[in-house]
This record gives sequence, structure tokens and C-alpha cells, in this order.
Amino acid sequence: MIREVIYFSNNKKWIIGAIARESISESRRHIKTTIFPNTRLALANPINLFQSKIRSSYSNVLFLGASTFFTIIDSRPSSNFINCRVFFTHLIREMAPTPFQIDFLNQLDKIFTMNTSSANVLRECGVTTEIIVVYGAINEAIFHPSDPLENREPFVLITSHAAPRKRPELILQFIEDSPDINFVIHGKFWDVFDTQGLANLKVRPFNYLWQPDLMRRADVFLSISWVEGGPFPILEALASGTPVVSTITGFAPDLIQECNGRLIEDPSDFVAIRQMINECISLKSEVSNINLLPLDLSWKALSKHFYE
Repeated sequence: MIREVIYFSNNKKWIIGAIARESISESRRHIKTTIFPNTRLALANPINLFQSKIRSSYSNVLFLGASTFFTIIDSRPSSNFINCRVFFTHLIREMAPTPFQIDFLNQLDKIFTMNTSSANVLRECGVTTEIIVVYGAINEAIFHPSDPLENREPFVLITSHAAPRKRPELILQFIEDSPDINFVIHGKFWDVFDTQGLANLKVRPFNYLWQPDLMRRADVFLSISWVEGGPFPILEALASGTPVVSTITGFAPDLIQECNGRLIEDPSDFVAIRQMINECISLKSEVSNINLLPLDLSWKALSKHFYE
């Protein structure tokens, strides 16, 4: 039984921190939380900010994020792990663990990944510990379907920061090449691009409070990232009754079926993506008040996996 959760305070704290907070709350047990300093700060001042937090032994601990676990064993290879677990978010073959790291992974009680692809990478590397794919979780009191809205123009929602792995340039090329489709981008850092000439695009600065309403009102959620652990907005869209069109990355191929979206094999094939979007716009009119998640992804279900 897990008694402590450890994770890094880094640029993903809002995701990992939310996972820790919500899953621990749902467990209804007292579970200690230990937050390690930012990785970069730790490297700059390892004695004061990081090394002092490393223990020689860990018992009944869940490490949220493999980087936390790997940094500990790299810094103190003599550390001992008893009944411990690790949660992987992003993992691709180019990021596969080293033989040294695999030896420690095989000492763990359980390993969790956000998608089947990551689990397969670990197994191919020689990890023998039990691996459970958990996908994450969604608060269905916040993200839920609504009755269809009348007399409005359909639109495609893109909830993405303009980071390279999100392919922002390709997104804008696709929008320009698709003048008959309306798009809304809800994310950060898009102000570095000139979008004034795109009459079919509205860019909204990111505010998470707007996310549930946008997910319900959108006809399609679009993601063309080249690599993801999730992404979590796919869960938000499906829970809101909005079909998803996504590249084959993260948990998209695990969760997207003919009844709730389409998978993009070639993100440069704009004709095929437009056809998928039009199919999903029609699908939305049929299922807009239906939760499209194919399995139970509640915080209660995730908490059981993590802590029991």
C-alpha cells in the first residue's frame, strides 16, 4: 500500500501536481506528498536543493514521473526501493531507459504508463515488472456533455500551446488551407505567429476556466502533435461528447474508435484530415449529449490503481 507520493516541481507541475492532489483526495487515506525542486535548479545547486532530499531507502512510494525516479538512482545508486511504483507520462523509443535504469525498474512493485505504446517500449527493453496502462483521469462533474446548441456555426477546437512538438506551423498551414472550416485555438504563445489573415480562425489566450465550455461547444477536437503522453485534452473532449481527430501518438490509438473520432496517419495529408473533421462534425450532431469515453477514467478508478 502506497504511503507517499514524490514528484518534481517543474514546468509540468500543474499536470503532475493535479494528478497527485486529485488521486490522493479520492483515496480518502493519509498519503504524504514530497515535492522535489525543479530539475534545473537541482543541477545548479545539487547539495542544497536536491541531494539533501535523497534518502538511502524508499518504502511504499509512488514516483509520479519517471524523471524523478531516474534522477534519484543516478544520484544515489545505492538507494533501496521496497514496494515502490513509478508512473511514466511521456516515453518513446528514443527515450528508452538504460540497462542501469532497467535494473532498478525491475525491482519495483508496479509500473504505470499513460498509453500502451509506452508500456510496449518498456517491455521491449527488458522490463519484467507488472506494467499497467492507466491513461490518467477526468473530472466528469466539470467535463460532461450538453444538449446541442441551435443556430451556430460548427467549429474545430485546438487546445494547444505553440510548442514545437505540437506542430504549430503545420496547424496554421492546415487552417489556411481549409477556409470552409472554422477553428478556435485555445492556448499560449500563439502571439508569436501572424494569424491576422486567417478569417476562419479565432485565437483565445489560455484560461483553463474556459476549457469545459469550449470542449462542450466544439464539434471536433483536433490534435496533430508528433509525440504525447496523452494528451489530457483528448479525455476532456471525449467526456464532453466531442469527437477527436488526432495523430497516432500517446493514448489516442488506445481510446479513439470509429464511434468517437478518427486517427491521422499522415499529418501532412490535409485532404484526409478535412474528411475526418467533416465526418466527426456529423458524428457530433448524433452524439453531442453522450460521454464518448470508452472506459471508466474517473479519479476513483485511477486512485485504486495507484494506491491499492
